[in-house]
Amino acid sequence: HTSKDVGKEGGRVEQVKWGKDNQLLTLTSGASSLTSLLVWDAPSGIRTHLVIPVYSWLLASAIEQKEGTHVACGGLENICSVYKLESNQEHIEASVAELKQHDGYISDIKFFNGKDRILTASGDSECILWDVGTQTATEVFSGHDGDVTSISLSPTDPNVFVSGGVDNTVRVWDVRTDRILTASGDSECILWDVGTQTATEVFSGHSAENF
Repeated sequence: HTSKDVGKEGGRVEQVKWGKDNQLLTLTSGASSLTSLLVWDAPSGIRTHLVIPVYSWLLASAIEQKEGTHVACGGLENICSVYKLESNQEHIEASVAELKQHDGYISDIKFFNGKDRILTASGDSECILWDVGTQTATEVFSGHDGDVTSISLSPTDPNVFVSGGVDNTVRVWDVRTDRILTASGDSECILWDVGTQTATEVFSGHSAENF
């Protein structure tokens, strides 16, 4: 096995994520909970951008995958901040969007099929799909009975994502419909109608807990 050191400066690395081509994004923390986003060119180990967020106590970060021109972060301030990576500007402090509606901390962030939409998960038990340009929430996904801790986009369907939380459930969402599929520790999967908040189908068969 071989390895190469990338990003030796900036403080303790809290998160690291691949971006477009050979980009790397690191969320780093330093003294007094000051945090920063650093973007690197992985092959050369050269830092290309340093983003100094408005807020400290960051818990989540994301880098846009298609163009590699935007990053986002959020945390205990309940706000998701979006920054544009200018090619002629290494130090960036001004955000292009501040996404404010969550009533709890931001636990996870994903750019949703490009730079124009962002999906966030929060300790307020909701996920929100945002229009970055207008800085407004276009859809709110409610259903978890506690903090939502993680979200992931489907690799095969751009309209589907999955969320997980402290309520011991994993929920599969399709942004085109009002139905979700949940799996939990009771050995069942349930298909729900979000509008009526009723179960339309129950899938049983596991002989032990699904998790």
